[in-house]
Amino acid sequence: MRQTELNRLVNALLKGEAKAQGWKSVGGQAYWRISNLFFTLLVVTGAREQSLHYSLRFKWFSPDDLLWKILGMSSNRFGPISLRANGAFTITGQELLSETLKNCEWSREWIQDRIRTIASRAASKSSEVASGVSSIDDYLSFIEREHAALMIRHPNAVVNVWKESLLVALEKGDKHTAAAIAATRIAAKDTGSLVVEGSTFFERAAEYLAR
Repeated sequence: MRQTELNRLVNALLKGEAKAQGWKSVGGQAYWRISNLFFTLLVVTGAREQSLHYSLRFKWFSPDDLLWKILGMSSNRFGPISLRANGAFTITGQELLSETLKNCEWSREWIQDRIRTIASRAASKSSEVASGVSSIDDYLSFIEREHAALMIRHPNAVVNVWKESLLVALEKGDKHTAAAIAATRIAAKDTGSLVVEGSTFFERAAEYLAR
């Protein structure tokens, strides 16, 4: 099966499973909201490699609005909710599940069975997480614990949660902490994985806070 044909089939089957779960989908990605938490399930295949990879991530819903305000993209908040799932300038969120299946069989039945299993796991995991993360402080504590665990497993990983920490501080009205984070990350030459018109996320945040 060609990659384009496989993509169409996977997207159609994921869309059907998302509908059955009460979720929405865009492309090869399902998304849903539980209270203030926003979940995304991405499914990617490699036709030649016979591989299927999926990843479940989540984030607190409102920081995307602050992110867009800082980046001068406030109108995005009025766009479709799918923009929070597949937009280029959004919070990536914390990974909850991830797996790559090898030696995949590209039949409709095999793919449908795997997607149904993946969606079931994602639904169970999202409900589990939602039951324990009910505030933005819970969310920040959760991703900080996950990041600490990641750094123990992979000490050379070049990832951090400073962008989320700054946005959470802003959400809580703590501009002093947000400004301190921005200054520290600018000094560390951290882009926050976002650069808009030559300015990094933390540079934009510092400008926003100085207004």
